[in-house]
Amino acid sequence: QATISSSSRCTLQQELAAKMPGSDTSALQKVQDVQAEVIKSMQARLDAVEAKLRMGDVGPTQQRITISMEGQLAEMEKEDEEEPAVVYEFSQTMWDAAMLLVFRRVRGNDKIVIVCGVIMNFALQAVLLAVIKADMIHNSFTEDRIKEMINWRVAHGHAQNNLDPQTGETLLFKLCTMKSWSFESQEYTLMSEYLYQTLPGWLLSTLAIILWVLTVMVEFRAVFNQALSIFYMKNIPQKESGIIKVSDGYDIVGMTPIKKIICLTTLCIPRVAMALMLCWVGCEYLAYTVSLNDIVLNSL
Repeated sequence: QATISSSSRCTLQQELAAKMPGSDTSALQKVQDVQAEVIKSMQARLDAVEAKLRMGDVGPTQQRITISMEGQLAEMEKEDEEEPAVVYEFSQTMWDAAMLLVFRRVRGNDKIVIVCGVIMNFALQAVLLAVIKADMIHNSFTEDRIKEMINWRVAHGHAQNNLDPQTGETLLFKLCTMKSWSFESQEYTLMSEYLYQTLPGWLLSTLAIILWVLTVMVEFRAVFNQALSIFYMKNIPQKESGIIKVSDGYDIVGMTPIKKIICLTTLCIPRVAMALMLCWVGCEYLAYTVSLNDIVLNSL
């Protein structure tokens, strides 16, 4: 803001008076009037500029910046609209490879390899679960075995012919104090470690089951992400392939509604069922494990 002080005006007037020694009072008054009009004009222009700045008027440069920012915002909104809502990256599993079977752009020999891999993968998992369920899950302490242990305690543990001739200790006493080395002693040590340790075996089994469930939850999360990506994938016409080539491979950009239904029913549902069975059988196997070392190894 440009202003002219009163002292400056007085100095200017004195200089003009010195240059015009013969001038009268009327000439000096005219000069002062001209100066006042110039100052008033400059002040009016400054006030107008300040008013424009207060009202938000911008110059050409600011207008260009505003237009540029609006263009960038429009481009960003357009990119957000074109960007897919869900991005799912394939992992190196047959469950993800099976999604390629519904696309025409995949070659026939590749589809045959994928089908064979999916069948083999499903069969191996099913056989593993069947073997564990049928052969490896059993209760070590059934009612019949407990009755046999009670009968052994009466018939052999306190039998007179099993007394130690030197100390007079019974076989059962040696067994309970772990002084005897025999099959019965090993079984008793196994039960004692599971039930009477500072951290008993049932607590370790509980922790192992929780760890196993959390491990299986990774598979459930993968199934959920796969189903979510299929469900929210863009619907495309039947004539489009749905696969485009990019710099680092291929992208699946859309599916027909029929292909979505096929993938969800023949891929996601069996995968969830297999994960549920794996979780249930694994928890049951850990619950029936008595040895502390086996509990730790099986949970991993």
